[in-house]
Amino acid sequence: MAADDRKPVTSIEAKPLTTVKDGTTCRLVDIVERGPRFRRRVAGHGRRGARHGGRHRGLAGRRHREMVRRIMDLGLTRGCTFLVVHGGGKGPVLVEVRGTRIALGHHLAARILVKEV
Repeated sequence: MAADDRKPVTSIEAKPLTTVKDGTTCRLVDIVERGPRFRRRVAGHGRRGARHGGRHRGLAGRRHREMVRRIMDLGLTRGCTFLVVHGGGKGPVLVEVRGTRIALGHHLAARILVKEV
């Protein structure tokens, strides 16, 4: 099997946690570095530091690792199953993991890919 024929880590069935309806049992598949875009950029209003080559790579990678660690510290590990108590709207997503309810911000929940069980 060639390296290009391998299946990607995130499967087609995986979708962001923010798109899951209330009362659904899900399994955590992956945590992506960038969630879906929520706003369109206006011409001439780039992100800070665009004059100097854009975002600093090391800082972005460190923030992603810190975010993954925070999610895992809350009890959401890859492969665990949990119940979505409240989600899908613009506000926080409320999930129940191992008997504990956790509220996740919308931007954080958008980066969590899940598969419905």
